[in-house]
Amino acid sequence: MLKLCKTITMVFILTFSLSAQNTFQAEYFFDFDPGPGHGTAVSASGDSVFSFSADKSNLTAGFHIIYVRTKNASGLWSHHVLKPFIVSPDVAEPPGYAVNYAEYFFDKDPGFGNGAGMPLTASTNTEGSFTIDKSQLMPGFHTFYVRARDVKWRWTTHIAKPFLVTEPVNKKTSGITALKYYFYKDGAPSDTFTVSGFETGTDIEISFQPDFTGLLQDSSYDFHVFTIDSLGRRSLNFVFGDQLISDIEADELTVLVPKTLELKANYPNPFNPSTVIEFGLPQRQNVQLVIYDIIGRKVTELVNKTMEAGYHKIEWNGKNGIGEKAASGFYVYRVLTDQKELSRKMVLLK
Repeated sequence: MLKLCKTITMVFILTFSLSAQNTFQAEYFFDFDPGPGHGTAVSASGDSVFSFSADKSNLTAGFHIIYVRTKNASGLWSHHVLKPFIVSPDVAEPPGYAVNYAEYFFDKDPGFGNGAGMPLTASTNTEGSFTIDKSQLMPGFHTFYVRARDVKWRWTTHIAKPFLVTEPVNKKTSGITALKYYFYKDGAPSDTFTVSGFETGTDIEISFQPDFTGLLQDSSYDFHVFTIDSLGRRSLNFVFGDQLISDIEADELTVLVPKTLELKANYPNPFNPSTVIEFGLPQRQNVQLVIYDIIGRKVTELVNKTMEAGYHKIEWNGKNGIGEKAASGFYVYRVLTDQKELSRKMVLLK
């Protein structure tokens, strides 16, 4: 018999401002917010780290999200913390017939008996672990399926688990070949500028005059700086906040064109209510930018046109194609051209 757990055990760590105060009450709910104080209460015992088991026996099979929030002794509720999960159908084999074969496959069903076989000892109650080979999968979202067969050649329905394959990280040390910067104010980034004329290396020391073209005088901006190495890898941003622009000097703008299609991490992420998506085109070409939910349903299309080579920034306002606000949770944004497509994940919080 294939056994499925009816509860979720969570370890909850307070990382927001209320963590410094004693937790007076905690509660959880699934999928839809019933309002503060109307969720299922759990014991928090005044600690900033606590665990509990959530009953999911009444949930239907499919994707769900569990939300957790706390209230301190002053009656203030925290923001909720969310965790998506999947409820699989409860499949039981008839008693007396041993399960003697199991198989798995990715994404597309090859047909009964044509999946990859798994080591299995024949039994009416089988438990075990195994390692699957995902070396041939492309980076991006995939779904893993597993099913079993008994001695009467009767198959179970498959159990599905989505997962993400990330690109391997090249840990080779390489020299810094480019330094770039931009300004950020009220959720909107400026153009990105490149600093040249320095000696490349794994560590660089450089002074330069930023280009203030297009910025407002007597306004405060965040100043973002990052580097690119010889392998094309981008560093984390160094951010200098609230830089007052009091003098505007016009310098020449450097137009950046990537060697291949690029899709950068959206910012901010997680976000509410909007986020900025940046991608780079190596040449003038047709491009689409599409938002999908976690199970692959199209939410909205942000771009579908011919665009010039270079870097482009597109803002998503968190709404679907008919102007309705999207639900909180995980989303995938995908940029597609005639030659290539790239995807990344982001989280909408409410």
